[in-house]
Amino acid sequence: MPEFDISSVTIGKLVVALFAISLHESGHAFVAHWLGDDTGRNRGRVTLNPLPHLHPIMSVLLPAFLILTNSPYIFGAGRPVPVSVDKLKNPGRDFALIAFAGPAVNLLLALLISLLWIFLIHGDQPIVGSGHPALYWLRFGVMINILLACFNLIPIPPLDGSRLLAFFLPGPVRRAFYSLDAVGFVILVALLLTGMMNSILMVTYSPLFNWWYDFCLSWI
Repeated sequence: MPEFDISSVTIGKLVVALFAISLHESGHAFVAHWLGDDTGRNRGRVTLNPLPHLHPIMSVLLPAFLILTNSPYIFGAGRPVPVSVDKLKNPGRDFALIAFAGPAVNLLLALLISLLWIFLIHGDQPIVGSGHPALYWLRFGVMINILLACFNLIPIPPLDGSRLLAFFLPGPVRRAFYSLDAVGFVILVALLLTGMMNSILMVTYSPLFNWWYDFCLSWI
């Protein structure tokens, strides 16, 4: 790792995380608009500007806390994009597609960042050397986008994974599952405070993280 001041590393990581979260939420709004619901777009959520997407706890305090405590996992979430289900032509399917759009954007970003890395350091005349500080931030960009995708795919309401799971549940069970939205945030906080979230990610999502991380960086 290049030599950085600790405070600059913390701020830099937080900035990268905020933009990854913002693009995640913008992906939700864009796909919702594409499927017929312009609620998010009308509220300014199809934008690269991070401010409309920020949630004070999940977007700022949580990632900052994890960075400052040297947590092995750094993740967060943005302010949920409003979706008017009645505007969707196929509500069950389309709501699941909108939910998947966020993690899909993060995985695509991880791939694009690694392609940029390849462009910078490979070829007959590399643009930057292997020890250039920019490469540290690109690697962190790959890591944080994969972790955001993995975290948001956990099937606990209101995370995106719960919307995907709900699509496959029968009607009555689906409605009961959605009722957990009211306590979902409490569940997530409890998992974080008890350390169980790390265990869930380690056991359930580390294989996906490791595979995708290795895939994105296998050419470097």
